[in-house]
Amino acid sequence: MKNKLEEKVKKIMSQTFNCQLSELNNKTSIHQLKRWDSISHYLLISNLERSFNIKFLSGEPETMVSLKIILATIISHGKKN
Repeated sequence: MKNKLEEKVKKIMSQTFNCQLSELNNKTSIHQLKRWDSISHYLLISNLERSFNIKFLSGEPETMVSLKIILATIISHGKKN
């Protein structure tokens, strides 16, 4: 199940940051992608909320600085795919 979720998040990240899927892995973080700045982070959060039909809680977006944390946060909202 996590693989489907991970692939969906990677696709959203790839589109948001205009990068290849192959650039994204479990260790991908805000410090590894040059295009992951404050504006693109806001766009990523917005795209994730829309795609998964969720609203992140206050303070959550600021902590979502890696693929691993993003997946854990989405799962905490009860989304599995």
